[in-house]
Amino acid sequence: MILLAATLVALPASGLGAPYAPAHIVAASERNGCYVRYQLSTGAPIASVVAFYRSEVARAGVALFDDTQAKFADYRNLTFIAQPKFLNVVIDRQERRTNVFVSYKIDNTSTCSAR
Repeated sequence: MILLAATLVALPASGLGAPYAPAHIVAASERNGCYVRYQLSTGAPIASVVAFYRSEVARAGVALFDDTQAKFADYRNLTFIAQPKFLNVVIDRQERRTNVFVSYKIDNTSTCSAR
């Protein structure tokens, strides 16, 4: 398998970037610069996934920047920022499955790109 501009990474067990435990990973985690992204799927409702990420991120000391809340019935976008930490979680519900797309910044070293 060839990985273009991405490296598989181990995900943290808790805190910023930790995957929602009752879900299973459907796409390998990958790193691009200082950012890691991965995709999950679960049968849990959107509210449970949101509660998990809000709790984990609060423990990591990262503030909620934006939440689409109930603007859309089967979609939620959460953004957490406390420089240099960043986490974005996009959640959608389709056919009794909740899909979760996570992207987070892992550090702020000189090796990070300015993106």
